[in-house]
Amino acid sequence: MAEISVIITGLDSGEAASLVKGKTVISPPAYTLFYPLYVFQFHGSLKRPVFHPREVNLFVVVDMARGGASLADAFPEVEPVVVEEAYLLQGTVTREEARGCALEKAKRRLSFRYPTWWAPEIGIAREALAYKRYWVFRDGMEGLRALWVVDSFTGMVHRLPFHI
Repeated sequence: MAEISVIITGLDSGEAASLVKGKTVISPPAYTLFYPLYVFQFHGSLKRPVFHPREVNLFVVVDMARGGASLADAFPEVEPVVVEEAYLLQGTVTREEARGCALEKAKRRLSFRYPTWWAPEIGIAREALAYKRYWVFRDGMEGLRALWVVDSFTGMVHRLPFHI
């Protein structure tokens, strides 16, 4: 058992089961998977020729499984959850690689958003390892065998067929 930080979303497992429209699913979920993400908050300062420097906060999320970085609107709220380690997906990206990827994304964003002659000064204000939740439901019909995966962020439903 491990205690992890899970990102809080507005979707619970009951609502996730109702998203699998037109299908008979067995609720509660068969299991819950946790996908690792590294979240960074950057504070940037941009020099300007006339006024005071512009102060900017950026939020970057790094996917710990594939190493991709994307911008976020805010630093997510997390809740501590105790789970079995078998349900934690393992990341292939190290913390240092995630920092480098996030810093590059933040520098590129500031350079494109606020063009200036000077390079932006960027520092990490906050960082955290958090997990994104996926619910996995079994199909309740006898003839059709599949798993339904529901994303806790977007509510998107993915069908995973399998044969027995």
